[in-house]
Amino acid sequence: MPIHRHFKPRILLFLLASLAACGSDEPGSGEADASGQASDASARSDANGAFEAVPSNANALFAYLQARSYEGFAAEPAVHASTGPHGQVRSFFNASLVATLTANGSDHAVGAATVKELHSNEGLEGWAVMVKTGDGTSASDWYFYEVFSTTDSSEIAVDGNGVASCANCHRGGTDFILTKLP
Repeated sequence: MPIHRHFKPRILLFLLASLAACGSDEPGSGEADASGQASDASARSDANGAFEAVPSNANALFAYLQARSYEGFAAEPAVHASTGPHGQVRSFFNASLVATLTANGSDHAVGAATVKELHSNEGLEGWAVMVKTGDGTSASDWYFYEVFSTTDSSEIAVDGNGVASCANCHRGGTDFILTKLP
C-alpha cells in the first residue's frame, strides 16, 4: 500500500498503537465479528424522517463517504487538531448518536455513527468512521474504518468490527465515543 507523504506520521502512530494492542486478550478486541465481516447498519430515521444509515462495509462506505452523504449530520464547526492520532479533523454525528450523547446515555443504539474527516494543508485526505453494529457495549459491537485517500479505496488502514488498535484508544469514551458534541 503506498503511503501518502502527509500521512507517514499517522501511519507510524497507527502501527505503534497496533503493536501495543497485540497483547490484548479482552473480549471484543478481535478484527471482525463472529462471521468475520461487518454487516450494514440498518436504516434509522432522524427527527425529520430522513434516513441516515451509515454503511458498515468497506465498499459501500467508501462510496458513501465520497458522495459526502454525511454532510447533513450535526458537525463540529471547524477543522481542528485531534486529541488522538488522527491529525487535523472535523467530526460529524448522525441523529442517533446525537440523541444518546445529548441524553448523556451510556449505550448507543445500533446504527449510531460518527464520521471524522481527516485533513491536511491540502484539504480533505481521508476519513475515520465508527458505526455501532451490535446491541452490547464491547469493541466487537463497533465497526471501525479508516482510509487515507478520498479517491483510492485501496488505501484502507482499518476495516472491521472490534479492531484492537481503534478499540484500545476509544475504550475510554462513552460506549467507545470520545468526541463531545459541539
